[in-house]
Amino acid sequence: MRDTNTYSVILASFLNTDQKQITLFQVRWFSNNELRRQFGIAHVSLDIEKDFSLFDSKGSWKKRLEQTYNTNVTKKKIEFIDGPTAYAERMSDLFGMRSSKALSLFNQVVGVKVLEDLDDFIRTNMLEEQDSETEFLQLKESFLTLMDANTNIEKAKEQIKKLIPIKDIVVTLTNIQGYLLRLEKSRNGCLLVF
Repeated sequence: MRDTNTYSVILASFLNTDQKQITLFQVRWFSNNELRRQFGIAHVSLDIEKDFSLFDSKGSWKKRLEQTYNTNVTKKKIEFIDGPTAYAERMSDLFGMRSSKALSLFNQVVGVKVLEDLDDFIRTNMLEEQDSETEFLQLKESFLTLMDANTNIEKAKEQIKKLIPIKDIVVTLTNIQGYLLRLEKSRNGCLLVF
């Protein structure tokens, strides 16, 4: 339904509770009567009017975005990705999804354009369910192991505390034995002189 002089930009910006921003975008246009597409991920908020209004089919729009967001930065703020498979893999990685099933479902629903609460939709339909019971049992087992280790540490500290007086007595006895030995040598030396 596009004529060869138009282009389409679809973007969605996401912000998590840590204020980490991700913008997913796709650009489609005609070049030599062939439909072209470019996938991208930005680690900043993008705006169609601000960032894509000076569009041209030769690709200088892409260079302009690179220059605006990726110049003089240590980590690229915009990533251009070739192909939908690499795009899906990168999205899954960024959002912590375990499979591409979530992306497929998301695309179907967005295509229908029936979303009331996006957060609820994502939690319910896109994130993999976790086996809470197994995780609880593993957590409980880890907790009990840590408690046993803590008890053993406390027990060892108490044993060391009780051994300190014995050590002090041994040191004192060793010092007394050394003193007695010196006295014995001194006495023997005095007896020989007389």
